[in-house]
Amino acid sequence: MGDHTFTYCILPYAGTWQAAGVLQAAQALNAPLRLLPGAAPEAAAHCYFAVSSPAVVLDCVKLAEDSDDVIVRLYEAYGSRPQRVRLSSSLPFTRAARVNVLEETHPDSAALTWASGGVELPELRPLQILTLRLA
Repeated sequence: MGDHTFTYCILPYAGTWQAAGVLQAAQALNAPLRLLPGAAPEAAAHCYFAVSSPAVVLDCVKLAEDSDDVIVRLYEAYGSRPQRVRLSSSLPFTRAARVNVLEETHPDSAALTWASGGVELPELRPLQILTLRLA
């Protein structure tokens, strides 16, 4: 079976796990920032995407399988009541469409409008996954 390595972490907190940032701490533990050697321009630090709620996690950003469009996958992580959220980006997108996991257009995609550097997402139900195609 080979060697296995496990990481354990105990994170004491007061109040709710959502307010204490347990999800964010777990993500930082499981996907730590990796530093690579090399030179970078001074303005290298930049935020390309932002989500207006800590309950919604931007989990995946990738190129579409059939074009140069960008696919983003988000999910509601707190199991909370449905909420409206805004996805913003500093990239020059002009369109947003809801797609399924296979990147096929969703029937409700016409309701999305990219404006002022972002898009208002449909209400996310508890633990719902949402995939968008940005162009």
